[in-house]
Amino acid sequence: EQIALDQVKLLVGNLEISHNTAKEQLEISGKLLNYQMGLPLGTQISLSEDLNSLASISSEFAVDNEFNLEEHLDFKMAQTQVQLMELNKKKEQFAYLPTLGGFFNHQRNAFRNEFDFTSGNWYPTTLWGLSLNIPIFGGFGQAAQLRIAGMQLEKAQIRQSQISDRLKLSEASKKLAFTSAMSLYLNQKENLELAKTIREKTAIKFKEGLASSMELAQAENQFFSTQGAYVQSVFSLLNAKTELQKALGQL
Repeated sequence: EQIALDQVKLLVGNLEISHNTAKEQLEISGKLLNYQMGLPLGTQISLSEDLNSLASISSEFAVDNEFNLEEHLDFKMAQTQVQLMELNKKKEQFAYLPTLGGFFNHQRNAFRNEFDFTSGNWYPTTLWGLSLNIPIFGGFGQAAQLRIAGMQLEKAQIRQSQISDRLKLSEASKKLAFTSAMSLYLNQKENLELAKTIREKTAIKFKEGLASSMELAQAENQFFSTQGAYVQSVFSLLNAKTELQKALGQL
């Protein structure tokens, strides 16, 4: 009986230590959150949703969301760069094309010695014409500029293709990671319910003298261990969801 009593005291002592440690970690986490949000460390804050609610929302996230590559910011930037390089190459190519210009000039003169605008005749003169410029040899510099523009365009196209492949690979891997995290979360959630049931039944049996203090301690330790694994699975699920949303271009 003394051994059983000592085991119960040990169990209670361990629970008190775990409770105090959790309170300290909660306080530190609150101050860290205040610091990250730019608030005074002593500001009292409260969360609008608990961990279970966040996990439930994340578990409802549609993993089969359509991946629109062209809506992803990285791909948009690469696509814009390709378009700019295409325009630059066209600009260099246009330097080899003929240019047609025109001019028109109309004026009227009085041909008088006096500064008089009202009397006498005015004699109009009209000139117009066209000019055609056909480049025959623009020098080696122009050809070099065209080659450079072509190389820059090819480089931008290769980079766009690489970014496209990288984003597709990231999307596939993040979906797989989210699916795995979801499976782990559901498994740990079920395990937690089972551990909770075992704990409650063992506590009842202990009160009725049908279970030993060792069995009670084992059930308590098993419950807290399973609870810790469940919390970790929730964090993993939330992180996997965030990473998947980034890969899909939603964040």
